[in-house]
Amino acid sequence: MILKPGSYMKTITREKYLERMIELNGTPDIKIITCIRRSGKSKLMQAYMEYLKSHFENINIIFIDFMDLPCPARLCRRTLSRGKRKLSFCG
Repeated sequence: MILKPGSYMKTITREKYLERMIELNGTPDIKIITCIRRSGKSKLMQAYMEYLKSHFENINIIFIDFMDLPCPARLCRRTLSRGKRKLSFCG
């Protein structure tokens, strides 16, 4: 069966990976999610953000999807702002 654009695709919940990310919450280590393209890394991150929002009050989360940007190199010349904070990339 070939799925056409806009057709229904089942979302697979990665509970084991989500639980592992939750276990590592609060550790000083930098967490990196890597895998092949279109494997659900962003969906896993969105599930983790939902967990954080539901368990922590007044939490600030900034999520940048580089696939939405026309050219990732523009981040170097651009300052992204969210609320009162400003993020500057590439110095």
